[in-house]
Amino acid sequence: MDRVLTDWHDFQREASTWQFAVGPLRFRSAFKSMRFARYFVDFHLLVGATGGVLIFARGPARDLGMALVVGALFAFGAFVAQVWSVQVQEERNEAHQARHADLIDRYNRAVEQQTRNSQRN
Repeated sequence: MDRVLTDWHDFQREASTWQFAVGPLRFRSAFKSMRFARYFVDFHLLVGATGGVLIFARGPARDLGMALVVGALFAFGAFVAQVWSVQVQEERNEAHQARHADLIDRYNRAVEQQTRNSQRN
């Protein structure tokens, strides 16, 4: 059992490892999708807040602030759309599995009934 758990943990670590390399410089880290999503949201909240502060400045900084806020809103909207898309697909998969589970159960009952009927004859 310990070997199975060790293999499972090794698999999880390998599956969640990413690497970025530029020439001899290499960055490698392991983290799961929720951590990545958290970084994404935090970054765009920071960009939006920075833009919100810059809006009250004068000159080109104000324009930059507006662009940062609009960009953060678009990025957040794209992120929510992706999350929604994944959730819809999960719900469809569950409904598909439930429907097929019902069909398989009815098929098995019909086979059992047919077997019982053929044994009586």
